[in-house]
Amino acid sequence: MLKMKRNKTDIFIISDLHLSLSADKPMDVFGDLWDNYIARLKEAWCEKIGENDWVIIPGDISWAMTAEEAVPDLIFLNELPGKKVMMKGNHDYWWSSIAKLNQLKKDRHLDSLFFMHTSSFYIEECSVVVLGTRGWRCIGDKDFSEEDLKIYKRELLRFELSIKDAEKYDAEKRICIFHYPPFNGKYESSGFTDLMKKYKISECFYGHVHGIRGGVYKSFAEVPVSASVDGIDCRLISADYVNFSPVKIF
Repeated sequence: MLKMKRNKTDIFIISDLHLSLSADKPMDVFGDLWDNYIARLKEAWCEKIGENDWVIIPGDISWAMTAEEAVPDLIFLNELPGKKVMMKGNHDYWWSSIAKLNQLKKDRHLDSLFFMHTSSFYIEECSVVVLGTRGWRCIGDKDFSEEDLKIYKRELLRFELSIKDAEKYDAEKRICIFHYPPFNGKYESSGFTDLMKKYKISECFYGHVHGIRGGVYKSFAEVPVSASVDGIDCRLISADYVNFSPVKIF
């Protein structure tokens, strides 16, 4: 087990930024909540986040189709305060292998960005480990297909690999993230919630869902539990739901 000295820092979370600095992808299809969202995100971010803080971003980061097209969005994030742990969402088509992303990070000097995939990420300053996977539509969802089942099973494997990877750290706290909700549209249990129960994970954060009116949240305790599945509290932290303001979770 790896044990690191704990120092004070704050950890925040926000999902589904849908940046489009190099693409014409208007977000107003999701409602007026998205008006001027990039400027609002930057303002809220700079008010809350310090240079030593961390921000977790569980997917749908950029509308770009290639890594090169994503560079303006990644530069935008890199220049915001704090360090960012990012995971792939279903619209992150620009996301390639971790090796290629780390090379892009090196070439473009994106020093505050960190990519997580089929693994965990240890924030040593506060002895917190981040674990999770993108997820997928769950069994029981409308029109769930054989192809969905293949992806679903693959994501279950990736989730368990992430959990097991996290065990090498003697962390005081685990933060569990998904991009998709870890349950179906009927709020039923899934393989994801089964694994959380198996490994004694009692809460998680997810994005992907838009158009639901939220509030102005300062801490995760103020974000309502959107679903409690098999005793696991699941909180929605999509950018429009949290008013484009990162939520403090630690």
